[in-house]
Order: sequence, then C-alpha cells, then structure tokens
Amino acid sequence: QRYQSKLEGEVVAVKAGVKAIVIACNTATAFGLEDIRAVIANWGLSIPVIGVVEAGARGVMELLPRESRPDAIAVLATVGTCGCEAYPKAISQATGLAGKPMPVIIQQGSVGLAGAIQGGPAFGSTTPEPQAPYQGPSPDPALMPVYQFDPAGIIGHQLNSVANHVRYEVTTLVERHRKSGDDTPIGMVVLGCTHYPMAQREIAAAFEALRVYRAADGSRPYEALIREKLQFINPAEF
Repeated sequence: QRYQSKLEGEVVAVKAGVKAIVIACNTATAFGLEDIRAVIANWGLSIPVIGVVEAGARGVMELLPRESRPDAIAVLATVGTCGCEAYPKAISQATGLAGKPMPVIIQQGSVGLAGAIQGGPAFGSTTPEPQAPYQGPSPDPALMPVYQFDPAGIIGHQLNSVANHVRYEVTTLVERHRKSGDDTPIGMVVLGCTHYPMAQREIAAAFEALRVYRAADGSRPYEALIREKLQFINPAEF
C-alpha cells in the first residue's frame, strides 16, 4: 500500500508501506513474536514478522552435523529469554525440520551483562553518571578461584567490568554443565542478546580460561567440556 498526506491541497509526503517487521531484540522476540504475528494475521495483513531467535536457531541448525552426535550448545542470553525456553524450542523446531539430531542445550540467563555492556551504573560499570544501587549478580564464594576475576574490575562482591561479568556468566554456565553429569563438550555458543557480540572477545577468552583452568589438586575439571575451537552464533547476522 502507498498513501499520501495532504496539507492545504498539496502532497507533503509519500511513504511506502511496511513490507516486513523485524523484532531486533531476543527478549522482545521471546515474549512478543507470536502475539505480534497473531495481531498482523487478525488485521488481514500479509506482512512477515521476523524474530532474531528463529534466525539464531537457523544459524545453529546450519552448523550441526547431520549424522554424528552434535556438540552441546551454550546459550548466553537474558533471564527473560532463557526463562521462556525460546532458544531450545526454536532450535528443536529447526533441527527437527532439517532432520538433524537435537543437541544438548545449556542456558545461562544473565541479570547484568547487557547492562554492564551498556555502561549502566547499576551493574557496576564505571561511568560519569551518579552511581546507582548495584543490581548485578553476586559471585559464589566457593567458585572465586575458578572465576579468575580481574582484581581491577571487582569491589567486594560487586562486579565492576564487562570482562568480570562475562567470567561470572561463563563460569556459572559451564559449572552447571559439569554438575549435570553430561560429558558432551560445548562446541557452539549462541550470543542470545544483541549486546553480546560487542563482548564476543571477552566471552571467547572466558571459555578458554576455563578450559585450561587447573585446580589446586592439579586436575583440569573443565577441559573435556569445552572444545578448543568454539563456534559463535550471532543471530543478528542471520
């Protein structure tokens, strides 16, 4: 459709109609995709509604093997996206339609990483803005040696840098995978928040630091659970 706005008899604007709607946020996709599609359908419009979660699932599916056992998929996202099980559902659908085996999926819903990347003072980032009450995560004292935090980016139990937020989230995810008893190595990481690609270097470094981490008894508890070369999925690219 095309329409014209007129003022005093003169055409002042000509605009092309909307051809597609893209929900450019993982959490908004997880909560609103089906509702928006339903509204568009009820209005009788043939406009595709595209969410980044399905795009990310397609990216995962394209890299999965067709016959052999796939590596585990680590999904880093917000609490809302993980709570909705958006990625496990979308990946299951994509792999099922492609006739590929469903991978093990480990999710980590973060309360602070996106805010830290944005520089929000409530998540411990140092900014010129007035400091707000800390709303980020509190590290587990038992895992302090494992996190391998940068001392310059932590005050007490308050994470004060993007790198330390990343180390907390990655360690929490991999430690949960270790405790599950599943020995499938993580081979792919989904950056399930549109902020996270900006911290991909820090995320890759955190996984590698865990992979080579040596405990006090000389063991390497995470080495077999993380592939030496990880594949990263940025859903926005798809």
